[in-house]
Amino acid sequence: MKLTAWKRTLTMLLALSLALLMVFGTLSLTSCKTTDPDPDPDPDPDPDPDPDPDPDPDPDPDPDPDPNPDPEPDPDPDPDPDPDPEPSFVGLTMIEDKASDYYIVYPASAGNTVMSFAKALQQKIFNVTDVVLSVFADNESLGPYEILIGETGRPESKAAMEALPEHGYSITCQGTKLVIVATDDSLLALALYRFRDDILTKEESCGKGYLRYSADTVLSLSRETALSVPEMMASDYTVTASTEFVLHGEQYTQKIRITQGAASDGKYAYFSVRRAGADSVGGVIYKYDLETHEKVAVSEEINFGHGNDLTFDTKNNRLIVAHGLAESHFLTIVDPETLTVIERVEIGPSGSSISYNPYTNTYAMGEGYKVDYMDENFNLIKTFSRRDYDQSSYVNQGMGSDEHYLYFPVSHSTKTKNLIIVFDWNGKQIKEVSLPEQYESQSIFTVGDDYYITFYHSGKDAGTYLHKLTFTLMYTG
Repeated sequence: MKLTAWKRTLTMLLALSLALLMVFGTLSLTSCKTTDPDPDPDPDPDPDPDPDPDPDPDPDPDPDPDPNPDPEPDPDPDPDPDPDPEPSFVGLTMIEDKASDYYIVYPASAGNTVMSFAKALQQKIFNVTDVVLSVFADNESLGPYEILIGETGRPESKAAMEALPEHGYSITCQGTKLVIVATDDSLLALALYRFRDDILTKEESCGKGYLRYSADTVLSLSRETALSVPEMMASDYTVTASTEFVLHGEQYTQKIRITQGAASDGKYAYFSVRRAGADSVGGVIYKYDLETHEKVAVSEEINFGHGNDLTFDTKNNRLIVAHGLAESHFLTIVDPETLTVIERVEIGPSGSSISYNPYTNTYAMGEGYKVDYMDENFNLIKTFSRRDYDQSSYVNQGMGSDEHYLYFPVSHSTKTKNLIIVFDWNGKQIKEVSLPEQYESQSIFTVGDDYYITFYHSGKDAGTYLHKLTFTLMYTG
């Protein structure tokens, strides 16, 4: 009986202990939750039982989203819906809205060549813009708006000239003026062609009613040398020639006084002077110093026919006289030291003009419409035809040459003008050069880079007139 009561008491104590343990365990768990250092102060009273597995990370979503969004957005949206306006043009606006305050100015002291350049530029600008810019010499006071051509008296031209290299040109803005300068007329022509090609033919700078030149545009050229005559002849541009008097060779007698051929060995000039009148056979050869212009010697009378032309063979150190006319198959070879005849040679080719090419050791011999090439022994190599001008109005004369070209001076029958017809050594006509001289041209020779031509004057001033040739590249628009 006592044992049964004890068992009951023990069972009740165990049940009570289990109940207390459950109560304190619940309190302990509640105490751990309330000790969270960053608790949610306002927990969602109705939490989502199934939260979104991929919540929107944008902390500031569009409060008013497009109810009909474009499923395929524009792949190339405009990044700048309000772009800045284009910057204003910086430079010279010489013509705008078919109006202009500008003048074209050339140096009054420069002569007709640069004046013709200015007028050609005026015409070219008009052709492109329909606006006429007036042309004036620099002795006129015109105001701040000018296109300056060449070495004018304006300070802007002077400053630009001082900045040039030894040989070259430049086209620049100087304040309100466009300044085009060069070291010589031929390079000035090249500068104007550059202005034409790079400015006047470009829509961004020139067109109907407008002409602009950007302030940061500088068109220029620098060379070690001036343009050579062969470079001018090889160009696509017009070339003219002018002359400068060098010396007057005397007439031998009243009978022997007609100037014909001319040649040079580099130091001396040689002239053939024939007999006048019906008996126009034979004559003499004169020798002049090219530096002092003094007569050095004159030969005895030589039977060289018409003595139509001379050339100097630098390899064999000999003068060659082309007889011409009735004796066109004959040459006379002369010693340049003594001016005596070495031999008289009959050749197969015929001609009245002759020139030696030291670069190929060959000769060219012209007559009428044909030119023969010969080796150093005067054997024919080839022939080409030259029908290059109205030969009914011009008289064939002598000829000259350089490494690249043959130069044929021809005189108009009225003796009012001359031409120089230029061919290459393959027989292709290259240029027709105007030579504004009233006297009858005779022959051409070269000394280094210098070109010379002879003229015949009749009357009391008869004799040989030697002039130095200057070739100029022309700007024609």
